[in-house]
Amino acid sequence: MTNSQTNKKLFYTYYNKKIPLILQEDIVAISFKPKAQSRASLPLHLKLQLDLNRSVGKTNFNQANLSLENSSLRIKPFGKRYALMRIPSTNPRDSSTIQRLLKKQAYVENTLPVFSRQKSSPQISGGYREKIILPNEIILHFDEQTSNSQKQKILRRHNLSIIRPLRFSSNRYLVKSLSASGVQVLDVANRLYRLDGIKSATPNFNLSHNLKTSTNVKPIDLSIPFFSKTSFDNSLLSPFTRKFGGISNITQRIRLGTIRDQRKIKNPFQTSLLPLQWHLNSAPFSYCLNQFPSFINRCLSDNLFNRSRSLKPSTDIGVIPAWSKSKAGKGVVVAVLDDFIQWNHPDLIGSLYRVGNVQDKLRGEKHGWDFVGNDPDTRINPRELSTFRPIFQDSFLLSDDELLEKYADDPFLAEISSVRKELIRHLTKAQIAQALRDHIRKEVSSLFHGTWVSGVIAARPQGKNGVVGVAPKAKFLPVKVSKTVYSPTSGFETMYQVSQIIEGIGYAIARGADIINMSYGSYLPTADETDTIVRAQKENPDLVFVAAVGNEGIGRIGFPAAIEDVIGVGGVNFKGNRASYSNFGNELTVVAPGGDVSTRSVGVNGGILTTGGQWVNGLWQGIDKPRYSWNTLPLSRGKYIWVEGTSFASPMVAGVVALMKGEDPQRVLSRKEILEILKRTSSYRGLKLSNAEKKLHQLLMKRGRVPRSVSAEKYFFGSGLINADAAVREVQNRLVGRTQRTRRY
Repeated sequence: MTNSQTNKKLFYTYYNKKIPLILQEDIVAISFKPKAQSRASLPLHLKLQLDLNRSVGKTNFNQANLSLENSSLRIKPFGKRYALMRIPSTNPRDSSTIQRLLKKQAYVENTLPVFSRQKSSPQISGGYREKIILPNEIILHFDEQTSNSQKQKILRRHNLSIIRPLRFSSNRYLVKSLSASGVQVLDVANRLYRLDGIKSATPNFNLSHNLKTSTNVKPIDLSIPFFSKTSFDNSLLSPFTRKFGGISNITQRIRLGTIRDQRKIKNPFQTSLLPLQWHLNSAPFSYCLNQFPSFINRCLSDNLFNRSRSLKPSTDIGVIPAWSKSKAGKGVVVAVLDDFIQWNHPDLIGSLYRVGNVQDKLRGEKHGWDFVGNDPDTRINPRELSTFRPIFQDSFLLSDDELLEKYADDPFLAEISSVRKELIRHLTKAQIAQALRDHIRKEVSSLFHGTWVSGVIAARPQGKNGVVGVAPKAKFLPVKVSKTVYSPTSGFETMYQVSQIIEGIGYAIARGADIINMSYGSYLPTADETDTIVRAQKENPDLVFVAAVGNEGIGRIGFPAAIEDVIGVGGVNFKGNRASYSNFGNELTVVAPGGDVSTRSVGVNGGILTTGGQWVNGLWQGIDKPRYSWNTLPLSRGKYIWVEGTSFASPMVAGVVALMKGEDPQRVLSRKEILEILKRTSSYRGLKLSNAEKKLHQLLMKRGRVPRSVSAEKYFFGSGLINADAAVREVQNRLVGRTQRTRRY
């Protein structure tokens, strides 16, 4: 790499805008040769770690800097073909030596640069961490008018080779440069972007999101044993979010099958757990919270709640009355773009979409597609399970000393030590170990983020036990576009690749999805993802995209939620406040319950109860029945779980849109009409602004960052809290007397 390349400002092009990137000089990415893994007895990142550490001992390093010589090099996996390594030495000569050692390994294809985004906001830089790997891959999107001969001419002139065409996308190809490498790939993409005959040229970034392990930290009463099995401080141990959603601690015992709603109502989806799903019907929980604040679970389980109309304004989404007068989403398909989706969960299997006889059917395709592993099953497979099972088992089987020694470098421990310097002095080794155990278990649970999201949308229990989704008669289409990896030094991280997201969106459209839910995001916009969504909206006027706005608690909307006509959803809690993690801003569309467990009086009950995936066969191998629950209903081994994040506010809106579309089988109403109805029937009833939010809004208006036409309510809540009942009724009213038209395909 030349000095001119390292010293100049690095950027890529997004609709003629320069998006700056910062090169991380202490991290290097490694790409492995495509067929190397099939011949290796160990995972390639582990083989590389062993080989490098053997080589380091035989290499003469700069004697002025012994940090590398005395360090154990650690390699962490990053997807199927990549790995990351932090270079412990700051000496350029040692760094060059490591690069040479890497290239000597027969199974290593290349080394790649790692970037981060330039943080324009100090709020973002304080905790949001994103690694961006730049492979020698560019997504090249040709104009429709560009002929094949012109395409070949462009490829030859710029010394490019086609890797493959992108599936479910027109005129898009994944290409690589035959002459450029490293940061030079950015230059190639930027030059291509300016050429006639090319719509866009986007580096095929690999993105990873670090877990932010503590947020909204509050003082803890040290007289309370908050690491015990019966009392727990959620603000310390609840992870911030991953993939725009995190899980919450559950430390209270609830007797499965004993919660009953005695009131006779026309509800075809009455189940034992419905009273715990306050986002669907807040009356039972609201009554118990107000009348028996110290015995909420006892109130629910002993049927002490009622449905008094004298309660305070409701913060649920009004779905039960909508069920009674609608088709509950029948005939609607919602695509879930996410990670592991255990679609064989008993509450999900009845709502699973089955792919029919389509012309472009993929090999083995039945129930969606995994674009990360390129296979027909979005569930966790035995190989993936074998990666996380030992970590999960360690949290049960290792002694305190063994656990703390093995996971000494886990960033979770470093984070609580740095944030809670005073508090950590008062903790025993056993308490710290217990915190680490709970953290590991929660993170393994988080692998099944897509299962959680799917349950919020379309869970439909087969019996009297279980949870219910917003649109229980809708079908969901699983589409896996992200993956979680773990390393001892970086913890759990979620990864996305731009090409996989683009293909996932195209696939969902090709399979007839009416709604696409995207509970993921970043602050790295790409022209190809934006163009894919905008083009899909133009070609499918009734297709609806819904996305989470982000969980950093800042005045900025993440992508893809920030894309025009995508419904960007923020989160509120049971009390009607903006959830502390939820992003906000001028582009926010609406809000929905996202869950919030930070209030002691509400605790875990403030989360969103949904389907979990941790119950899968094999994960619990060799582990006794847990003595208490850290994030799921006791005794269910992860079949149900309380969660929080805008990841779960988004599928609630997707579910409400499914209810609306279920009343419109001919798809008479366009996306714009659906969006207008959704916003018009939302309201600020029951929502509350804090004094701090009011002051911030006034300050931003004075500085010209918020238009004076945007009220404080709109800035923090968009058009308000969604109302399923009102939205369904408005759809029905509009369809009366209108001529039905045939849906376009």
